[in-house]
Amino acid sequence: MKELTLESEYKDICKSAGNRLLVLQFGASWCGPCRMMAPYLNKLEAEYEGTVVFAKVDVDELSDLAEEEGIECMPTFILYKDSSKISVMPGANKEKLKQLIDENK
Repeated sequence: MKELTLESEYKDICKSAGNRLLVLQFGASWCGPCRMMAPYLNKLEAEYEGTVVFAKVDVDELSDLAEEEGIECMPTFILYKDSSKISVMPGANKEKLKQLIDENK
């Protein structure tokens, strides 16, 4: 899964995702629930290859972006389509994340 380290990468991935669903995980390397979700996200990335774009944002590296997006807990998943935010899901709920992806892909 692509890790975004620059705000320009965030803008680029929003643009390049086009009309595909973009799922961004806002988290941190020290966040236990974020690490717990990593294998599941890799599985989802393989399952939805070509139709859904996945990426991670480290809130310590891109703190301004995390603040702009209103991140208050980790992980927080934000779903975008056509560069517009369509859903926000705080927490490490695998079933709810998959449901949101299926509803919006």
